[in-house]
Amino acid sequence: MVGTELICISQAPSTCPQTQINSLSDNHGLTYSLNDQVSYNIRDSLMLLYTKGQEYITYYNVLGQIALDSGLITRKTLASYYNFAIDVQKASTMLMRGQSNDVPVTRSFKSNAIRFIENFRAIINDPLIEDILDEIERDLIEFEGLTVTQILSKL
Repeated sequence: MVGTELICISQAPSTCPQTQINSLSDNHGLTYSLNDQVSYNIRDSLMLLYTKGQEYITYYNVLGQIALDSGLITRKTLASYYNFAIDVQKASTMLMRGQSNDVPVTRSFKSNAIRFIENFRAIINDPLIEDILDEIERDLIEFEGLTVTQILSKL
């Protein structure tokens, strides 16, 4: 996991799942494209500052690669992955720049994220990946309904 994380973070951003999703979109003539710079800003200005954020960088890389390699991200599912990625970017940006009483992890955000977790659980039989999915689900439960200030104090 660390190798993938380091490659994505500093050495070759073109190997990041986000770039691969954009490539998949381009290859199928779809209009979905994630803004790499927004993601890098979230990584540099939020995720790298907290241990939990650093863990999530690894989770993103590992799960993104699994989604691509296993066929979870296809032309048919690309829109839902894209929309969820945009939701994640919005929640992350809220943590960075939002008002102290904004709520980044809403009930609908958590429900949507859990649907993706369930998709991974359906294809994965790896205890390490199961641990990652369990951790994300616990965080969603813990952070749902909390304000920016409350979440940041727990990171």
